[in-house]
Amino acid sequence: MSQRATNSFLPKQVIVVFIFMLWVMSARSQSPALDARPVLFSYSTVPGYTQVSAARPLQQLGVVNSRAGKIAVSDAKGVQYFSSSGTYIKFAVQGALGKHQIRFYDAAGKLRDTLSFDVDARTIVDDGDLYSELFNLLYKGMYIYGEEGTEGDFDWNGKRMKFLVTWVLDNYHTMKGMQYFTGIGRNLIDVMATMQKKDGMIWSFIAQNPASYYYETAYGKYGFFLRDGNSYFARQPIENHVEYNYVSGIYKHWKGSGDDEWMKNKLQSAIAAMEYCLNDSLRWSAKYKLLKRGLTIDSWDFQVDDEYTPQLGSGTPMLAVYGKTKFGIFYGDNTGYILSCRELAVMLDHAGRKTEANRFRLLADEIDRRLTALTWNGRFYTHFIEEDSTVQRKLGVDMSQQFSQSNAYSLNRGISADKIKSIIESYLKLKSELPKGSPGEFYSIYPPFQTGFEPHNAIWQYMNAAVGGHVAGELALGALQNGYEKYGVDILKRILDLGKRYGEGKRVWFAYTGAYPDPPVPMYKPVDLRKSVNTDLSVDFPGMPVGAQIYDSIPFTIAPGTTERKLPAIRISSLRGFNKEVTVEVNDTAKTIYVLHTGMGK
Repeated sequence: MSQRATNSFLPKQVIVVFIFMLWVMSARSQSPALDARPVLFSYSTVPGYTQVSAARPLQQLGVVNSRAGKIAVSDAKGVQYFSSSGTYIKFAVQGALGKHQIRFYDAAGKLRDTLSFDVDARTIVDDGDLYSELFNLLYKGMYIYGEEGTEGDFDWNGKRMKFLVTWVLDNYHTMKGMQYFTGIGRNLIDVMATMQKKDGMIWSFIAQNPASYYYETAYGKYGFFLRDGNSYFARQPIENHVEYNYVSGIYKHWKGSGDDEWMKNKLQSAIAAMEYCLNDSLRWSAKYKLLKRGLTIDSWDFQVDDEYTPQLGSGTPMLAVYGKTKFGIFYGDNTGYILSCRELAVMLDHAGRKTEANRFRLLADEIDRRLTALTWNGRFYTHFIEEDSTVQRKLGVDMSQQFSQSNAYSLNRGISADKIKSIIESYLKLKSELPKGSPGEFYSIYPPFQTGFEPHNAIWQYMNAAVGGHVAGELALGALQNGYEKYGVDILKRILDLGKRYGEGKRVWFAYTGAYPDPPVPMYKPVDLRKSVNTDLSVDFPGMPVGAQIYDSIPFTIAPGTTERKLPAIRISSLRGFNKEVTVEVNDTAKTIYVLHTGMGK
């Protein structure tokens, strides 16, 4: 019988089984031999396995266990996170970064072998579409000022220091993104811990530039300036956010690096900073038992200039003096302080300091209750509450209805679910009624102050009702984490659009003009020039119309001629025989003076 004939009589079931056995034999032939030492491989490549000695968190790995006994996998801290039995075992990498170990036991429970592998993490984004494009834009923005993403780079006390930013506030917020790519954010924290004042105060910034003399003159007599070798430190007196941003910066670096010892060494400094806010009369309101400051726009460091602002000489916009400055409660300082209390409690717990941890948790809860009672209006946090109820500001806006950016920040500071919902709904309402030309609802404050800040900030610019990329980011995060995913995605798409349209695909700017209202209707007042006439232009401009005329939307009156001068005018020239200047009396004030003129360039 021929081979063809033999095959034709095989049942179909036998053929299927035979093919399946061939596949299994083929796959097994590519796997490690069972009589070899234990082997670790990347599970996703089986069949055709690739042996590995390193992995990333959550990566799927496979183990060939020749003895078919039990295995136990532990992380770099010795914490066991997986165990199983069998010959071919799959598991997901978990736990602390560093050297992980696999222990192999026989059926009797005796340790027979060990295998180790390294675990490290690197942030990646690879969806190849919208979010990859957005990530790349934001990543470029973080490194816009240098290859390492640093702005400050100078010698301090004989050591070369690199800083993401040299201001505590900016350093902390920059770390929110940079913590995934670099540990440089800790450098400013280390310096500020070293230079912390005995009362716990943290300096606002470190610098090396000629402006030191300004700060020394303005702040020195109040104790808010310190020269240190070739550097100097200053504290913006009006600010009350430095200490809690410093503590949150410690927490942020610890979470990003896993450096327990570094964190533990900073705990006393962190406690001192937090207690400074409670004990200093410039920082703590005895009346409300909340953090206080002079009136600024949200957490900005320029205070209002009105009839209640004490004139203290150089540095007045940023100075705060007990007994002179009119203080009030800015909610954002307090939600930030509440967050840092709770973060400090987590760090103290981790360090085994349970009693101190509980103290800061209770403090956070107490401040939260008092803040809610005073500033929560049912829709969002009221921007500013005066300590002195007799103070009646005249700043051209109803301050009780102003919606400021720290509401967006507070979404991510552990506030209650009902407040989160109300704040997000308030932003959605604002989105539906934006002013003309607005790029989004992510305002520093809305509506703007009409007066009080104009020497430093125009309306619809910067902190006085500009639209900020940083606000959009906080709002998107809050929306995505609290059931408003569609809104969060919408914000991210608009952030990407702003970066592509105005940032060359490399950055999102801090502030965009908040609105483009129609300009006010101009009021024109004619000035009679006939007393200063010194020439006749009728030959140069025959047929020139006289009387009321409109040129470029501006009204002019062309004086009718006389027998002596048919088209009277004023001539000014550097040529011989002509007037080089003519004085015209206006006797009024104006922002702009328009002149109907011709020119020869002489």
